[in-house]
Amino acid sequence: MLAALRRRCRLVILSGALAGVTLLAVFPVNATVAQRRHDAELRAELARLTAERAALEGRVEALQTDAEIERLARLEHQLVKPGEEAYAILPSPPPSRPTGPG
Repeated sequence: MLAALRRRCRLVILSGALAGVTLLAVFPVNATVAQRRHDAELRAELARLTAERAALEGRVEALQTDAEIERLARLEHQLVKPGEEAYAILPSPPPSRPTGPG
């Protein structure tokens, strides 16, 4: 009977130790998985920002050319060169509604 009690006590201690080791192994694995996921998200954001920066640098280069400045002046500010005439085409007025008898 004493041997069975010792065996049972050893089994409980070993089970507790195994559970403790398992918990100590699971928490770092979860942290590693979360860090890898966060790392992937940051890499995707970095790629997006790098592409956006390249596009903006291209836009800055374009804005430093006379042709682009002239294009924007004509398009957005309706500016013309001396001797040119600017015409504005106005939208047609909305159709009037017929008024019926009173």
